[in-house]
Amino acid sequence: MANTMNMNKLSNFYQRNSRSAFALLLIALSILSAFFIVHQSNRSDLVWATRVELPLGEVISAGVLRATHVRLPENGANYFSTKQSIIGATVIKAISPNDLIPFRSLSRTSGATSFRSVPLQVSTNDLPADLMAGESVDIYSLPLQSNISQDTFQVSQVEEDIVVESLDSKSQSLGGAIGVVLRLKEDRVITLFAQTARSRIVLVRSAR
Repeated sequence: MANTMNMNKLSNFYQRNSRSAFALLLIALSILSAFFIVHQSNRSDLVWATRVELPLGEVISAGVLRATHVRLPENGANYFSTKQSIIGATVIKAISPNDLIPFRSLSRTSGATSFRSVPLQVSTNDLPADLMAGESVDIYSLPLQSNISQDTFQVSQVEEDIVVESLDSKSQSLGGAIGVVLRLKEDRVITLFAQTARSRIVLVRSAR
């Protein structure tokens, strides 16, 4: 009889302790899961960003770069990590100041694209009044009034996402034509000049 009572007590003791141990295990797992979730949500990536505007054709140097911590849970693979060296790469798509640097904006091929500074005279009515150097424009070709006919009338886009290097602020304040310098791929310069010789050129701010 005494032995039976002792066995029952021992069984109850093990059951209580087993339940307590299982409860403690569940609590520990819950704490670990919460810690892991918080850690993952707070995790940030160290990637390259720009200090200044980087126009087409610019060769990346250390002075234009800064490292920044950002949370990129889904598209982090689209940007250059600071573990990757991008000094010496060429800008093939203009990048605004303080922007992260995406893969598609740089080429690691030396001399990937040659660019020229192309001066143009554009009517004050044919470009945004508040256009500034460093912005990007799309270039459209419109027929001159003297060349317009129902058979030949055609508007075409000559170039897109072209960086404005500078504007002649003096001529801009006087009205008439404004001197604009655009950064253009070398192999597109002749095409643009051919268009300006027979058409009216209009600059439209790029959608970014």
